[in-house]
Formats: sequence, C-alpha cells, structure tokens
Amino acid sequence: MRLHAIALGALVASCAPPVVGSAEIALRPDDVRAIAPRFAEGDVVERFDSPGGAFAIHFTRAGAHVVPLADLDADGVPDFVQEVATAYDEALAYYVSLGLRAPLGDEGVPDGDGGDGRFDVYLVDFAGGSTGAFRHDTCNGATCIGHVVQENDFAGYGFASRRSAIRILASHELFHAVQAAYDAEQSAVFGEGSAVWASEAFDPALEDLEAFSDSYLGATDRSIEQSATGPVDPFTYGAGVFFEFLAERYGPELVAGVVRDVEDGAHGVGDPRWLDVLSSALERDHATTFEAAWLEHARWNLRTGRRADPEASYERGAMLAELAIEALPVPYADTRVRMLRGSSRSYRVMLAARVGVELLEPAGREGATEGLFVLVTPEIDGALGETRSAAASDGPQWIDASEGESAIVTIVRALDQDDGAGRAPALCIGSEVALADCRAAMTATDGGTSSDDAGVAGDAAIAPPMPGSGCDCAVGRGGASRGSLLALALVLALLRRRRGGARPRS
Repeated sequence: MRLHAIALGALVASCAPPVVGSAEIALRPDDVRAIAPRFAEGDVVERFDSPGGAFAIHFTRAGAHVVPLADLDADGVPDFVQEVATAYDEALAYYVSLGLRAPLGDEGVPDGDGGDGRFDVYLVDFAGGSTGAFRHDTCNGATCIGHVVQENDFAGYGFASRRSAIRILASHELFHAVQAAYDAEQSAVFGEGSAVWASEAFDPALEDLEAFSDSYLGATDRSIEQSATGPVDPFTYGAGVFFEFLAERYGPELVAGVVRDVEDGAHGVGDPRWLDVLSSALERDHATTFEAAWLEHARWNLRTGRRADPEASYERGAMLAELAIEALPVPYADTRVRMLRGSSRSYRVMLAARVGVELLEPAGREGATEGLFVLVTPEIDGALGETRSAAASDGPQWIDASEGESAIVTIVRALDQDDGAGRAPALCIGSEVALADCRAAMTATDGGTSSDDAGVAGDAAIAPPMPGSGCDCAVGRGGASRGSLLALALVLALLRRRRGGARPRS
C-alpha cells in the first residue's frame, strides 16, 4: 500500500492554463489553474496506488471533495478508494485480454504527471452535473496522454449501487484512454458508443448500455456516422447498441480490432475512419459486407423490449428499449422520406387486406431509391414472424392479411455512395389500385418544395438533421379506400409539407 499526501497552496488567479499550439491543455484538479471541478485551496490530496500498479488514485478526506471514509478492513485507506483502484485494475486487464494496449504513460508530462508514469484518477465532486471525464494532457498527432476526473461519492446520482457506479465510470473512462492511445480524433458516435459497449463487455452486470438504448433505438433515422456538432448528445452513448450487435454477432475482437486499426498508418491508411475500418474488417475477417451486417442489425433492432427474441437477436434484448415504430394508416403516401447513410425507419401498418409497400423515385429525384432496402415483418399479438428483405428497386413488397394482423415495415439505408446529404424517396402503402394511383401521382411531379428547401432540387434539399429536430417529412394521407380519392389526397400533399416532432411509438 502506498499513500502520499500534499496540501494545495493558495490560488493564483492571474495564471492562465498553458496551451499547446491552439489547444488548451486540461490541467489536473490539483493544479490551482485547472477548470472545475478541482481541489480547493488547503485540501490535503492523498494518492493511493492500485494493487496492480498501473493506477494512482488521488483523493481527499475532508472538504467539498471528501470521499466516503468507511474503512472496514482498517488498513488506513477508505474502502471507496480501494474499490475505484480495483475496478481500474480489472478493467485494464480485460481490455488487454482483447489485444488492446494500455493507456500511454504520462511520466514527465508538462504541468504535472501525478508523481510518476502511472495513469492518474482524481476523485472530485461534480455537484450533480457530470460523473466523470477523460481529459487530455498532451497529444502527439492523433494519439493522446491523459487523466480521469471522476465523481467522489456518487451521492444522489441514482445508480443501482455504488459498486455499479464505480465500475461503469472506471471501465468507460479507461476505455477512452485506451482509444486515445490509438486515435483520439474519431467521431463521438464511435468514441462514446464503443465505450458504453466496453463497460458491459467488461462486466455484463452493469446496465449502462440498456439505460442509453432508447436514445439510439428511438432515433434510428439518424445516421450512425453523424455526431452532434455541439456537446455530446445521448444518441452517441446509445449507439453502444450497434457495437453490442457487432460483438454478439461477430465477436468482441471485431470491435477491439476497429479500435486498433483507426490508428494513423494502420494497414497503410494515413488517417483511417472507423466506419471504413469496420467495413474492411467485416470483408477481410468475416466474409461479409457492411451492407449485410447493417441489414441484420436492423432486423435485430426489431426484436427488443417486449418483442425480444434471444434466439434471433440480442441476448438481453428484453432489457433494451423498444425500437421506435410509427403507426401509419392504410392507404398512405409520403412524398419525401429522408434516408441518411447508416439509418433506418420503421412503420406499423394494419392488415385488413393485402397491402403493398413501394419506394418510388419522383420525377426530378432520380436515384432516390438507390441503396435502399425494405424489410417486412408480419406481427400477430405482438409476436414477430420471419423478416424478409428486398432492395427498393425490386418493386412493391406485398403483405397478405393471412400473415398477421399487422406488419412492421422498415426502410434501411447502409453506407452506399456518399451523396453528401441523403436519399429522398417517396413511400406508397396500399392496395394494387392505391399503389398504381400513388405511383402515377409521384412520378408526375418532384413532390414540390417547402420553405426550408425552396429553390433546391433533388437530394441537395435534404440536409442532415440537427439533434432533436424530429422528423422532416412531406406527408399526404389518403382517407378513403378508393384510388381516385387517394390520388386527390396525394396531389394535395404535393403542395404542402408537415414538420413533426417526436414520432408516435408503439
């Protein structure tokens, strides 16, 4: 056991944080120039070295940042601090077992290295805001050295237990440090999504992935390659569901391999992007394509929550949120369904009679169905039948009323050619007569414009959504079963757009 203690001196308000190039260094919480949270003037900060020897845990026994002081084994070190140290030791051992390197050592880092080259964890009070963060000390290109600031007691945060909180934070933030040892410049979807996955891969008893799953399964119309431009949003954490799919379907080594191969120069690529690395790994090591994997991922997502089926989907799918599904009337027409790369949309339709589903390319919007697929899944009393899939170019997909009382229709787009915006097909659902009328109306016009895309033609009008913007669809609802009335409704729909908020869910 190693304990060291230092008392912080007076604050020097005139000192500014040092910079490297144009980037501000994240100073340690025991540096008086650091941003909050940081230890206070006069705090006696102690250091406990983890049993495995790779980590130094910094804490105080008094003041605003005091840790829980219980010491049941009477060894002089608070049990909380020892739990933190053990969690980091165990998480590191697991990540190394996956073939990943340990975080880069920080010995000699300017402005403090915590005393030596051990990885430093500082236990400070976040006052109910965040719970922890991996912060960079210095970077060499895309690889970075850093430290972790972590909540000092988790009081009032609502975790299932203190042990659960400690192990979630330790495994999550340590995984960021492992990522930074390869490439710290990947997207937030990759960074946060894979870190949420890593926590549960490390300890399946943790439920962080399940807690965030609604943020992803409730917004699969967002692109998997799209991260928020501002503060990290819950979708990026919820994307852990996708990494869970990859690990369950192809093995955790696939995810670990992507973390390794995003390093600059890996496989001869100067600056690899994670989705390109994943696509290559699927082809090289699993004889499949991203497109095939993405379609299977969409099928798995259908079987979550009450519709869970561990034989055909996630092992613990019942603990995940249910996929967001929008209920549609029949007949139905949507003049503009925005489909971004790496996204999907799911709808439920009732089957009082035989129903067809078709994606179309309105006049002036050629190529709108390219790279799109339609999944059809019959449903009886909430139980899902077998999912069948077809390319949008294959024409209408028919669902017979004898297959179920309803069906879930999922439109999927993988990572086909990057068009810089999105596909915008029209969607028609209904009888043969209704589809014929819908087809005639859609192919006779480009679907019109609205105030947000006036003067811009084709896919260029489809801008990636901002977080929380909801759907942006042009919808015309046919209110009668006769084709002539549906056609009239469609013509009227071409002249208007509807901006919606949250989609209705089943």
